[in-house]
Amino acid sequence: MTSETNPVAAGVLELRQYTLHPGRRETLIELFEREFVHTQEALGIALPGLFRDLDDDDRFVWLRGFPDMSTRAKALAAFDGVHAPAGCAGQLPSTMRTAVGGELTVQYEQVLRLSPTARSQLPAHTGEC
Repeated sequence: MTSETNPVAAGVLELRQYTLHPGRRETLIELFEREFVHTQEALGIALPGLFRDLDDDDRFVWLRGFPDMSTRAKALAAFDGVHAPAGCAGQLPSTMRTAVGGELTVQYEQVLRLSPTARSQLPAHTGEC
């Protein structure tokens, strides 16, 4: 099984956390699942998990995986070309930021790029960051 068919085998995994304005999490999840899952998967981006933070009703957490950094760069450029506003590559798409009546839905965004260690159940990343 390759990282394309097994998202857990991704060599580069992103842990993405969005802190939202109060009461906006379900709106963002609905929009995300409707507009952003299929567009990323069509580009070969693995989405092994979308999560509600059990300790914070205003946080949405998700995982995104790529076989390597080169593939990540190409996939994100293609995704940003479809969704990001001009000059904002790599940022949260504006349609996710303004999901409800023009009000900013995402208050804070944190992205951690992760590479498995030798003791991980995931294969180690061998490319450059």
